[in-house]
Amino acid sequence: MGPAGPLKQAYYNLTSSSEGVFHAHLAGVPVSFHAEDASEWRRLEEIEGVGNECFLAVLAKAFKLGDVFYDVGSNIGQTEVRELSREEGRAMNEIQDATMGRARRFAAAGIHGTLFLLTGGLGRDITAALMYHSIEVDVPWAVPAAMFRKQMLRLKEDFRIVPFGRLPAECQRPPGSGNVIAITFDDGRLDNYVHALPILEDVGVKATFFIITSAIGGTFTFTGYQSPMMDESQLREVASLGHEIAAHGVSHARLDCIPLPDAFSELVNSKRHLEDLIGMPVPSMAYPFGEFNRAVRDCAAEAGYTCSGTAKHGLITPKSDWLQLPRVNINPNLGSGLYFRAQASHAMELYERLRGRSPRSIDY
Repeated sequence: MGPAGPLKQAYYNLTSSSEGVFHAHLAGVPVSFHAEDASEWRRLEEIEGVGNECFLAVLAKAFKLGDVFYDVGSNIGQTEVRELSREEGRAMNEIQDATMGRARRFAAAGIHGTLFLLTGGLGRDITAALMYHSIEVDVPWAVPAAMFRKQMLRLKEDFRIVPFGRLPAECQRPPGSGNVIAITFDDGRLDNYVHALPILEDVGVKATFFIITSAIGGTFTFTGYQSPMMDESQLREVASLGHEIAAHGVSHARLDCIPLPDAFSELVNSKRHLEDLIGMPVPSMAYPFGEFNRAVRDCAAEAGYTCSGTAKHGLITPKSDWLQLPRVNINPNLGSGLYFRAQASHAMELYERLRGRSPRSIDY
Protein backbone atom coordinates (compact mmCIF):
# COMPACT_ATOMS: atom_id res chain seq x y z
CA MET A 1 0.00 0.00 0.00
CA GLY A 2 1.38 3.39 -0.97
CA PRO A 3 1.31 6.53 1.16
CA ALA A 4 -1.83 8.62 1.50
CA GLY A 5 -2.26 12.38 1.35
CA PRO A 6 -0.16 14.77 -0.75
CA LEU A 7 2.37 12.08 -1.65
CA LYS A 8 -0.14 9.67 -3.15
CA GLN A 9 0.13 11.06 -6.67
CA ALA A 10 3.93 11.19 -6.54
CA TYR A 11 4.04 7.62 -5.24
CA TYR A 12 1.93 6.26 -8.04
CA ASN A 13 3.90 8.23 -10.58
CA LEU A 14 6.92 6.28 -9.34
CA THR A 15 5.39 2.82 -9.10
CA SER A 16 2.23 0.95 -9.93
CA SER A 17 1.34 -2.62 -9.08
CA SER A 18 -1.32 -3.31 -11.69
CA GLU A 19 -1.22 -6.90 -12.95
CA GLY A 20 1.61 -7.71 -10.58
CA VAL A 21 4.22 -5.54 -12.27
CA PHE A 22 6.06 -2.62 -10.68
CA HIS A 23 7.24 0.15 -12.96
CA ALA A 24 9.91 2.54 -11.68
CA HIS A 25 11.17 5.58 -13.53
CA LEU A 26 14.34 6.29 -11.61
CA ALA A 27 16.80 8.96 -12.71
CA GLY A 28 15.26 8.86 -16.17
CA VAL A 29 15.73 5.10 -16.51
CA PRO A 30 12.57 2.93 -16.72
CA VAL A 31 12.82 -0.33 -14.76
CA SER A 32 10.16 -3.02 -14.25
CA PHE A 33 9.91 -5.73 -11.60
CA HIS A 34 7.35 -8.48 -11.19
CA ALA A 35 5.83 -8.24 -7.73
CA GLU A 36 2.61 -8.94 -5.85
CA ASP A 37 2.60 -5.74 -3.81
CA ALA A 38 4.84 -3.00 -2.45
CA SER A 39 6.38 -5.32 0.14
CA GLU A 40 8.11 -7.12 -2.71
CA TRP A 41 10.59 -4.24 -2.89
CA ARG A 42 12.07 -5.69 0.29
CA ARG A 43 13.00 -8.80 -1.66
CA LEU A 44 15.19 -6.70 -3.93
CA GLU A 45 17.53 -6.09 -1.00
CA GLU A 46 18.26 -9.81 -0.92
CA ILE A 47 18.50 -10.15 -4.69
CA GLU A 48 20.51 -7.07 -5.48
CA GLY A 49 22.07 -5.99 -2.19
CA VAL A 50 20.53 -2.51 -2.54
CA GLY A 51 16.81 -2.52 -3.15
CA ASN A 52 14.70 -1.60 -0.16
CA GLU A 53 17.08 0.86 1.49
CA CYS A 54 17.58 2.83 -1.72
CA PHE A 55 13.88 2.69 -2.58
CA LEU A 56 12.98 4.10 0.81
CA ALA A 57 15.49 6.90 0.32
CA VAL A 58 13.66 7.86 -2.87
CA LEU A 59 10.16 7.25 -1.56
CA ALA A 60 10.34 8.47 2.02
CA LYS A 61 13.05 11.09 2.12
CA ALA A 62 13.32 12.90 -1.19
CA PHE A 63 9.88 13.82 -2.42
CA LYS A 64 9.13 17.45 -3.15
CA LEU A 65 5.72 18.61 -4.29
CA GLY A 66 5.93 22.15 -5.56
CA ASP A 67 8.07 24.00 -3.03
CA VAL A 68 7.12 21.80 -0.08
CA PHE A 69 8.95 18.75 1.20
CA TYR A 70 7.07 15.91 2.88
CA ASP A 71 8.18 13.13 5.22
CA VAL A 72 6.31 9.79 5.13
CA GLY A 73 8.41 8.04 7.75
CA SER A 74 10.56 4.94 7.33
CA ASN A 75 8.01 2.31 6.25
CA ILE A 76 6.45 1.80 2.85
CA GLY A 77 2.99 1.27 4.31
CA GLN A 78 2.98 4.30 6.63
CA THR A 79 0.03 6.57 5.87
CA GLU A 80 0.75 9.68 7.94
CA VAL A 81 2.34 12.47 5.96
CA ARG A 82 4.03 15.38 7.73
CA GLU A 83 5.00 18.64 6.06
CA LEU A 84 8.60 19.48 6.83
CA SER A 85 9.70 22.82 8.23
CA ARG A 86 11.64 25.24 6.06
CA GLU A 87 14.87 24.20 7.79
CA GLU A 88 14.10 20.52 7.33
CA GLY A 89 13.24 21.22 3.71
CA ARG A 90 16.61 22.87 3.11
CA ALA A 91 18.35 19.89 4.69
CA MET A 92 16.31 17.56 2.50
CA ASN A 93 17.25 19.56 -0.57
CA GLU A 94 20.91 19.07 0.24
CA ILE A 95 20.58 15.30 0.19
CA GLN A 96 18.57 15.12 -3.04
CA ASP A 97 21.65 14.88 -5.25
CA ALA A 98 23.03 12.02 -3.19
CA THR A 99 19.62 10.34 -3.17
CA MET A 100 19.29 10.52 -6.93
CA GLY A 101 22.77 9.05 -7.24
CA ARG A 102 21.51 6.10 -5.24
CA ALA A 103 18.42 5.97 -7.44
CA ARG A 104 20.61 5.69 -10.52
CA ARG A 105 22.53 2.86 -8.91
CA PHE A 106 19.25 1.19 -8.01
CA ALA A 107 18.08 1.50 -11.60
CA ALA A 108 21.39 0.10 -12.84
CA ALA A 109 20.99 -2.87 -10.50
CA GLY A 110 17.60 -3.66 -12.00
CA ILE A 111 18.87 -3.28 -15.55
CA HIS A 112 21.94 -5.47 -14.92
CA GLY A 113 19.80 -8.13 -13.24
CA THR A 114 17.30 -8.11 -16.11
CA LEU A 115 20.06 -8.36 -18.73
CA PHE A 116 21.69 -11.17 -16.73
CA LEU A 117 18.49 -13.20 -16.96
CA LEU A 118 17.77 -12.24 -20.58
CA THR A 119 21.25 -13.32 -21.69
CA GLY A 120 20.86 -16.71 -20.06
CA GLY A 121 22.65 -16.03 -16.80
CA LEU A 122 26.37 -16.41 -16.33
CA GLY A 123 27.20 -18.04 -19.64
CA ARG A 124 29.88 -20.60 -20.50
CA ASP A 125 33.65 -20.37 -20.58
CA ILE A 126 33.73 -16.89 -19.02
CA THR A 127 37.18 -15.58 -18.10
CA ALA A 128 37.38 -12.49 -15.89
CA ALA A 129 39.32 -10.70 -13.17
CA LEU A 130 37.68 -8.75 -10.36
CA MET A 131 39.33 -5.63 -8.94
CA TYR A 132 38.94 -4.82 -5.24
CA HIS A 133 40.72 -2.19 -3.17
CA SER A 134 39.50 -2.29 0.44
CA ILE A 135 37.31 -4.40 2.71
CA GLU A 136 35.25 -3.15 5.68
CA VAL A 137 37.12 0.10 6.41
CA ASP A 138 35.59 3.59 6.26
CA VAL A 139 36.44 4.63 2.70
CA PRO A 140 33.93 5.05 -0.15
CA TRP A 141 35.26 2.14 -2.20
CA ALA A 142 35.43 -0.45 0.62
CA VAL A 143 33.22 -3.52 0.33
CA PRO A 144 31.67 -4.59 3.67
CA ALA A 145 33.16 -7.81 5.03
CA ALA A 146 29.80 -9.62 5.19
CA MET A 147 29.10 -8.72 1.56
CA PHE A 148 32.61 -9.81 0.54
CA ARG A 149 32.09 -13.22 2.15
CA LYS A 150 28.82 -13.70 0.26
CA GLN A 151 30.52 -12.67 -2.97
CA MET A 152 33.33 -15.19 -2.48
CA LEU A 153 30.87 -17.99 -1.74
CA ARG A 154 28.92 -17.09 -4.86
CA LEU A 155 32.05 -17.00 -7.00
CA LYS A 156 33.07 -20.46 -5.77
CA GLU A 157 29.75 -21.77 -7.09
CA ASP A 158 30.03 -20.04 -10.46
CA PHE A 159 33.78 -20.13 -11.23
CA ARG A 160 37.07 -21.89 -10.79
CA ILE A 161 39.21 -19.25 -9.05
CA VAL A 162 42.87 -18.89 -10.05
CA PRO A 163 45.70 -16.40 -9.49
CA PHE A 164 45.75 -13.48 -11.91
CA GLY A 165 49.04 -14.69 -13.38
CA ARG A 166 47.39 -17.91 -14.58
CA LEU A 167 44.77 -16.18 -16.72
CA PRO A 168 46.75 -16.22 -20.00
CA ALA A 169 47.15 -20.00 -19.76
CA GLU A 170 43.51 -20.44 -18.72
CA CYS A 171 42.34 -18.59 -21.81
CA GLN A 172 43.80 -21.41 -23.90
CA ARG A 173 41.68 -24.07 -22.17
CA PRO A 174 39.40 -26.21 -24.39
CA PRO A 175 35.80 -25.07 -24.88
CA GLY A 176 33.49 -26.41 -22.22
CA SER A 177 36.14 -26.30 -19.49
CA GLY A 178 34.06 -23.97 -17.33
CA ASN A 179 34.28 -20.42 -16.06
CA VAL A 180 37.50 -19.00 -14.60
CA ILE A 181 38.01 -15.86 -12.54
CA ALA A 182 40.80 -14.10 -10.62
CA ILE A 183 40.27 -12.03 -7.46
CA THR A 184 42.64 -9.05 -7.28
CA PHE A 185 43.35 -6.32 -4.74
CA ASP A 186 45.17 -3.12 -5.68
CA ASP A 187 47.71 -1.22 -3.55
CA GLY A 188 48.39 -3.56 -0.60
CA ARG A 189 46.33 -1.95 2.16
CA LEU A 190 46.36 -3.39 5.66
CA ASP A 191 42.60 -4.00 5.56
CA ASN A 192 43.28 -6.63 2.89
CA TYR A 193 45.26 -8.56 5.51
CA VAL A 194 42.98 -7.86 8.48
CA HIS A 195 39.57 -8.28 6.84
CA ALA A 196 39.90 -9.95 3.42
CA LEU A 197 42.54 -12.59 4.11
CA PRO A 198 40.63 -14.43 6.90
CA ILE A 199 37.56 -14.65 4.66
CA LEU A 200 39.59 -15.85 1.68
CA GLU A 201 41.21 -18.53 3.80
CA ASP A 202 37.94 -19.58 5.40
CA VAL A 203 36.16 -19.85 2.06
CA GLY A 204 39.15 -21.44 0.34
CA VAL A 205 39.86 -18.77 -2.27
CA LYS A 206 43.29 -17.59 -3.40
CA ALA A 207 43.67 -13.97 -4.53
CA THR A 208 46.26 -11.71 -6.13
CA PHE A 209 47.57 -8.64 -4.29
CA PHE A 210 49.15 -5.81 -6.32
CA ILE A 211 51.63 -4.04 -4.04
CA ILE A 212 53.00 -0.48 -4.06
CA THR A 213 56.53 -1.24 -2.90
CA SER A 214 57.44 2.20 -1.48
CA ALA A 215 54.38 2.04 0.79
CA ILE A 216 55.10 -1.35 2.36
CA GLY A 217 54.77 -1.00 6.13
CA GLY A 218 53.79 2.65 5.81
CA THR A 219 50.75 4.59 4.66
CA PHE A 220 49.25 5.46 1.30
CA THR A 221 47.06 8.48 0.66
CA PHE A 222 44.54 8.42 -2.14
CA THR A 223 41.85 11.05 -2.81
CA GLY A 224 42.34 12.40 0.70
CA TYR A 225 42.02 9.04 2.48
CA GLN A 226 45.11 7.73 4.23
CA SER A 227 45.41 3.97 4.55
CA PRO A 228 47.91 1.87 6.54
CA MET A 229 49.63 -0.71 4.37
CA MET A 230 50.73 -4.30 4.84
CA ASP A 231 54.29 -4.75 6.07
CA GLU A 232 56.96 -7.17 4.89
CA SER A 233 56.12 -9.95 7.33
CA GLN A 234 52.44 -9.79 6.42
CA LEU A 235 53.23 -9.93 2.71
CA ARG A 236 55.45 -12.97 3.26
CA GLU A 237 52.63 -14.62 5.18
CA VAL A 238 50.15 -13.88 2.41
CA ALA A 239 52.52 -15.42 -0.14
CA SER A 240 53.18 -18.47 2.06
CA LEU A 241 49.43 -19.16 2.14
CA GLY A 242 49.39 -19.51 -1.65
CA HIS A 243 48.14 -16.10 -2.65
CA GLU A 244 49.87 -14.26 -5.48
CA ILE A 245 51.98 -11.21 -4.69
CA ALA A 246 52.24 -8.94 -7.72
CA ALA A 247 53.59 -5.48 -8.54
CA HIS A 248 51.80 -2.13 -8.65
CA GLY A 249 54.77 0.19 -9.18
CA VAL A 250 57.20 1.67 -6.70
CA SER A 251 55.38 4.93 -6.00
CA HIS A 252 51.97 4.47 -7.68
CA ALA A 253 52.98 7.04 -10.28
CA ARG A 254 50.82 7.11 -13.39
CA LEU A 255 53.28 5.50 -15.78
CA ASP A 256 52.00 7.11 -18.97
CA CYS A 257 52.52 10.58 -17.47
CA ILE A 258 56.18 10.31 -16.44
CA PRO A 259 59.34 10.01 -18.59
CA LEU A 260 59.61 6.54 -20.11
CA PRO A 261 62.93 5.72 -18.36
CA ASP A 262 61.27 6.52 -15.03
CA ALA A 263 58.31 4.32 -15.92
CA PHE A 264 60.67 1.47 -16.79
CA SER A 265 62.48 1.96 -13.48
CA GLU A 266 59.17 1.78 -11.59
CA LEU A 267 58.32 -1.48 -13.34
CA VAL A 268 61.72 -3.12 -12.88
CA ASN A 269 62.40 -2.02 -9.30
CA SER A 270 58.98 -2.96 -7.94
CA LYS A 271 59.33 -6.42 -9.47
CA ARG A 272 62.81 -6.96 -8.03
CA HIS A 273 61.80 -5.66 -4.60
CA LEU A 274 58.92 -8.10 -4.33
CA GLU A 275 60.89 -11.04 -5.69
CA ASP A 276 63.61 -10.42 -3.11
CA LEU A 277 60.97 -10.07 -0.39
CA ILE A 278 58.98 -13.27 -1.01
CA GLY A 279 61.70 -15.36 -2.65
CA MET A 280 59.72 -16.29 -5.75
CA PRO A 281 59.07 -14.89 -9.24
CA VAL A 282 56.65 -12.00 -9.71
CA PRO A 283 55.29 -12.29 -13.27
CA SER A 284 52.20 -10.10 -12.80
CA MET A 285 51.54 -6.40 -12.31
CA ALA A 286 48.73 -3.86 -12.48
CA TYR A 287 49.25 -0.39 -13.92
CA PRO A 288 48.78 2.33 -11.28
CA PHE A 289 45.41 4.03 -11.88
CA GLY A 290 44.94 1.34 -14.53
CA GLU A 291 46.46 3.69 -17.09
CA PHE A 292 49.14 2.98 -19.67
CA ASN A 293 50.06 3.52 -23.30
CA ARG A 294 51.79 1.39 -25.89
CA ALA A 295 55.26 2.46 -24.79
CA VAL A 296 54.51 1.63 -21.13
CA ARG A 297 53.02 -1.70 -22.17
CA ASP A 298 56.22 -2.52 -24.05
CA CYS A 299 58.27 -1.49 -21.00
CA ALA A 300 56.27 -3.98 -18.93
CA ALA A 301 57.18 -6.72 -21.37
CA GLU A 302 60.85 -5.70 -21.32
CA ALA A 303 60.80 -5.68 -17.51
CA GLY A 304 59.80 -9.34 -17.57
CA TYR A 305 56.09 -9.26 -16.84
CA THR A 306 53.88 -11.78 -18.59
CA CYS A 307 50.52 -10.53 -17.32
CA SER A 308 49.34 -6.96 -16.60
CA GLY A 309 46.01 -5.66 -15.31
CA THR A 310 44.30 -2.44 -16.33
CA ALA A 311 41.18 -0.62 -15.14
CA LYS A 312 39.34 -1.24 -18.38
CA HIS A 313 36.00 -2.79 -17.51
CA GLY A 314 35.38 -6.02 -19.39
CA LEU A 315 35.85 -9.74 -19.79
CA ILE A 316 39.02 -11.51 -20.91
CA THR A 317 39.08 -13.50 -24.16
CA PRO A 318 41.71 -15.64 -25.93
CA LYS A 319 42.37 -12.59 -28.13
CA SER A 320 43.18 -10.32 -25.15
CA ASP A 321 46.65 -8.81 -24.87
CA TRP A 322 48.11 -10.38 -21.71
CA LEU A 323 49.84 -7.09 -20.90
CA GLN A 324 46.61 -5.07 -20.90
CA LEU A 325 43.95 -7.31 -19.42
CA PRO A 326 40.60 -5.77 -18.44
CA ARG A 327 39.24 -6.18 -14.93
CA VAL A 328 35.82 -5.73 -13.39
CA ASN A 329 35.77 -3.06 -10.68
CA ILE A 330 33.87 -4.15 -7.57
CA ASN A 331 32.32 -1.47 -5.38
CA PRO A 332 30.05 -1.62 -2.32
CA ASN A 333 26.91 -0.87 -4.35
CA LEU A 334 26.92 -4.21 -6.15
CA GLY A 335 25.68 -6.44 -3.34
CA SER A 336 26.05 -10.19 -3.77
CA GLY A 337 23.02 -11.05 -5.90
CA LEU A 338 22.18 -10.64 -9.57
CA TYR A 339 23.78 -7.18 -9.85
CA PHE A 340 27.08 -8.64 -8.64
CA ARG A 341 26.82 -11.82 -10.72
CA ALA A 342 26.06 -9.78 -13.84
CA GLN A 343 29.40 -7.96 -13.59
CA ALA A 344 31.38 -11.01 -14.73
CA SER A 345 28.97 -12.09 -17.45
CA HIS A 346 27.93 -11.17 -20.96
CA ALA A 347 25.18 -9.03 -19.39
CA MET A 348 27.82 -6.53 -18.29
CA GLU A 349 29.22 -6.26 -21.80
CA LEU A 350 25.73 -5.83 -23.23
CA TYR A 351 25.01 -3.09 -20.69
CA GLU A 352 28.19 -1.25 -21.70
CA ARG A 353 27.32 -1.52 -25.41
CA LEU A 354 23.80 -0.25 -24.80
CA ARG A 355 25.30 2.80 -23.10
CA GLY A 356 27.87 3.23 -25.89
CA ARG A 357 30.78 2.50 -23.55
CA SER A 358 32.95 -0.45 -24.51
CA PRO A 359 35.11 -0.77 -22.56
CA ARG A 360 35.17 1.88 -19.85
CA SER A 361 37.87 2.98 -17.45
CA ILE A 362 37.68 3.15 -13.66
CA ASP A 363 39.54 6.00 -11.98
CA TYR A 364 41.16 4.08 -9.13
